[in-house]
Amino acid sequence: VPAFLALLIAGNAGMHADTMGIAPVLEGAWRIGLMAVLLLVALIGGRVIPFFSERAIPGYRGQRSHPVEISLLIGIALYCVADMLLPGTIAGYIGLACSLLAAACWLLWLDRRVWGIPLLWVLYLGYGWLVIGLLLLGLADSGIIQDSMRSGVHALAIGCVGTLTIGMMSRVALGHTGRELRAPVTAILAYLLITSSTLVRIVMPWLDSSQYPLWIQLSGLLWALAFTAFLIGYARILWQPRIDGQPG
Repeated sequence: VPAFLALLIAGNAGMHADTMGIAPVLEGAWRIGLMAVLLLVALIGGRVIPFFSERAIPGYRGQRSHPVEISLLIGIALYCVADMLLPGTIAGYIGLACSLLAAACWLLWLDRRVWGIPLLWVLYLGYGWLVIGLLLLGLADSGIIQDSMRSGVHALAIGCVGTLTIGMMSRVALGHTGRELRAPVTAILAYLLITSSTLVRIVMPWLDSSQYPLWIQLSGLLWALAFTAFLIGYARILWQPRIDGQPG
């Protein structure tokens, strides 16, 4: 984890250095930061998503494959390097392989009963955007669908990172304050809004590119509303002491 955080810091610093004109060679440094976050998603998601599922579902039928999960981490790291040094077909094939590995993890963890539990299905939905985002990046880099690069980035940044951020916060905030693990209405609303933001940003420009600025603004508005819904629902929970009397 510290290594991934260091990579995130490096990408962030490179992005600002490029913006300030100090190191224009680091024009794509923001992608290093994004890949660092995706490495965290792959690492921590592999631990918490099956764990939360097992805790919530009696007789949970999902399973983990450490070789597949480790291969995904290696694959994302290789894609990051290839995307910076060897952009094009090689990076594309690595991205497609990563998408397949992420899909394998998703299927291995899945128990169909998660779709009846909002605190779980939001995590699977967020991880599913990782599969789609890597697929779109791979298709773009390999030249199969050249226009899918931008959609892939947004699937990862809005869909995967945004959805998992809200999903993890809404679940952990309940557990760490001693409350019942049941998503409030505001949390479910936040899940739907962040999903709508992702779909608008990815799908609508393909359907009607003439309204591109409108789709950006609408997606941004839905994003802001999603986190506003979370704030409304969880501010009281996070301000108050644990209801079970335990420290924290």
